[in-house]
Amino acid sequence: MDIPFIREHPLLYRDRIYYFETSEEVEKVAKEPLRYLVEKCYPKDITVKAVVFVIGSPKTGKSTLAKLIESKLGLVRIKLSTIIEEYVPQH
Repeated sequence: MDIPFIREHPLLYRDRIYYFETSEEVEKVAKEPLRYLVEKCYPKDITVKAVVFVIGSPKTGKSTLAKLIESKLGLVRIKLSTIIEEYVPQH
C-alpha cells in the first residue's frame, strides 16, 4: 500500500484524499485539479471491467458507435442477433 508518511496537507477531491508536501501544492492543485491529477483514480485492488450497451432506434449509428468503442477501448462487440441465432433453437 502506498500510504504517505506526511499527512499534514490533505486535499479532498471527489471521493479521494490526496496528500501533498506543502500547502502551496494543495492550493495549486485545488485551483486546477484535472491538470495535476491525471493518474487513473480507481482503487488498485479492484478489477475494473467495462460493460457498454448501445441501444437506440434503427439507423441511428449504433453499429458505428459500437465499432468505435470496440476499437478505442479494446472491448468485444457482441451482436444480439448473433446470440439469438446461436442459442435459440430454430423452429
